[in-house]
Amino acid sequence: MCGSATTVTVILALLAYGALTVWGEEEEEEMGSGVLRFKDEMASGAPRFKDEVASGAPRFKDEMASGAPRFKEEMAGGAPRLKDEVAGGAPRLKDEVTGGAPRLKEEAAGGAPSLKDEVAGGLPRFVEEVPNITVTVGREALLPCTVEHLRGFKVAWVQVDTQTILTIHKQVITRNPRINLLHNDHRTWHLQLTNVREKDRGWYMCQVNTDPMRYRQGYVDVVVPPDIIDRESSGDITVREGEDVTLTCRAKGHPTPSVIWRREDNQHIVLDEDLTVPMVEGDTLLMAKVSRMQMGSYLCIASNGVPPSISKRTQLNVQFPPVAWVPQQLEGASLGQELVLECHTEAFPRSINYWTNPKGDLIVAGTQYEPELVVKNSYVVFMRLRIRHLRQEDLGTFRCVAKNSLGEIDGAIRVYKTERLQFQTTPGLGPRKEGTAFNYTQRIRITYIKGQEKFDNFLGPKRINDVSDHFHHGKPKGKDAANHDTADDHHGPAGRSSEARATIPDPLLLVFFLTLVCRHITI
Repeated sequence: MCGSATTVTVILALLAYGALTVWGEEEEEEMGSGVLRFKDEMASGAPRFKDEVASGAPRFKDEMASGAPRFKEEMAGGAPRLKDEVAGGAPRLKDEVTGGAPRLKEEAAGGAPSLKDEVAGGLPRFVEEVPNITVTVGREALLPCTVEHLRGFKVAWVQVDTQTILTIHKQVITRNPRINLLHNDHRTWHLQLTNVREKDRGWYMCQVNTDPMRYRQGYVDVVVPPDIIDRESSGDITVREGEDVTLTCRAKGHPTPSVIWRREDNQHIVLDEDLTVPMVEGDTLLMAKVSRMQMGSYLCIASNGVPPSISKRTQLNVQFPPVAWVPQQLEGASLGQELVLECHTEAFPRSINYWTNPKGDLIVAGTQYEPELVVKNSYVVFMRLRIRHLRQEDLGTFRCVAKNSLGEIDGAIRVYKTERLQFQTTPGLGPRKEGTAFNYTQRIRITYIKGQEKFDNFLGPKRINDVSDHFHHGKPKGKDAANHDTADDHHGPAGRSSEARATIPDPLLLVFFLTLVCRHITI
């Protein structure tokens, strides 16, 4: 009975936290009423059971009577004890928690200085940062890494972008033959990249296998000179005159190149009828309604600050039918004289150029004719025809002809004969010195331009022939007048020269000789 009461006490202590004394008294009354009810039930049962119960009842009654007060006392004493234990446990737990936090704090505070002491005590340390470097493709790059107090730790190089381990301690792990490790006195660990390529661009990490890991990293920028992509750029182009033209130039490199357009001959670029510029920026050049004046070579120049710059030459051809013009459409000369005819032509594609004589026959080079072509540029040609000795059959119309796939043109030049006017003068009487003789014969050429007289060497000092020439242009009488009319009759058209022959005395020479005679007599 005591064991049962103790068990009940423990169960009640676990299930009912803080049970009170009143609760114990109510439990005792319930137990007492239960015993009486049980007694009545047993008394109304079978006689045998009644006898057994009757014989056992006093004993059970005594045990119940003796056990109830003890249970009551245990319950009365247990509840306050449990209450006191629970009430006393909370402050103790609070004290333990409250006391643990400072202790944890003290322990944590004590650990940090120990880590600091370890670093100060000689753990690996990087002397300097790994620098960012810029290198031209094909050159060499060197990434320095200097570590002090390395002791038993090891240094490794890693390419961050690809997570590739390049070196560990003194060993090169990667199979890339362009990567080497330069180390010295267990302190310097330099990564060397030879024949740098574009794929080498990125971050590189120098790390030490401490816990936690310590590292430094630097960036390698691989710059590439500009290059023009031919398959994406314009080549030589041919268009008809009056069409629009677009030239394209694509370039690659790192950094991205800039592109400008210029003419190879340094002339301005004609973008349209009202706009000309020395250069155009951008990878596209647009010209509206091009003419033959815009024909030529255009340079696409790409640069990005990495030498060398690069250029591409694009030839623009503008097609048009031939045109021709003649500087002098009338040419006069005396028979036997040399004469040069000239004709200017323009055409693209380049024209076939030739001369025809007055009979319409093609002129070929020989002893009589010498054709000549002077090429000024891709579409301008000067044609010249040299007639070495003008003959009677050369009088008439010569033609210069230019012909290409787009058309044909010709220019006409009329050749006519001119006459010569020659004056001979005979010196008068005068003194002769021994070993000397006076015998003057002078041919004078008279040129007329627009009805006015033009004398050779007009701006120079007057000579004897100049004065006599001026004298003959007056209106002499008699025979001289007839000769003067003859000269006038042979004047050619305006802008042409004519010559005639006449023999007349020169009065000025007479005056000259008379003057000499007078001086001789005076002496």
